[in-house]
Amino acid sequence: MTKIEIHVIGKPHSRYIIEGINQYKKWLSSSFETRIKYYPLKNYRNLAPENIKEKEADLYLKNINESEEIFVLHERGKEFTSVEFNRKINDIFNNGKSKIIFLIGGPYGLSSRILEKSWCKLSLSKMTFTHEMSVLLLLEQLYRSYTIDIGKKYHF
Repeated sequence: MTKIEIHVIGKPHSRYIIEGINQYKKWLSSSFETRIKYYPLKNYRNLAPENIKEKEADLYLKNINESEEIFVLHERGKEFTSVEFNRKINDIFNNGKSKIIFLIGGPYGLSSRILEKSWCKLSLSKMTFTHEMSVLLLLEQLYRSYTIDIGKKYHF
């Protein structure tokens, strides 16, 4: 079974977001093995934002296999339509990859060490969302991709 991993700094706290995440994971379970890895949102009181981003980058780089297909959610990333995103996901899996990893940065964004990699930068919108909302929106788009594959009517 194909695998989707979402790595994110900080756990969701809003009940409705948690319920939505769980619902989409359930709906996706017949298509993808979906795993979300939450890293603790630490309060580095005396550190500058750049240093915090570096510590978060250390966590990501220690916990992912860089040879996997990796998407980095970023405000200046590529925007896809749902159909284009579906094609991109299918192309990855059809070309022999069995796992896709998505990285979502912390409150200060992502380290330049992450952004300088040749990984695909993905934007969910020109608008900014909370980290917990980004997880939910990403899962929704993955579910939409699945429904496109099976020809299910799901407004697109």
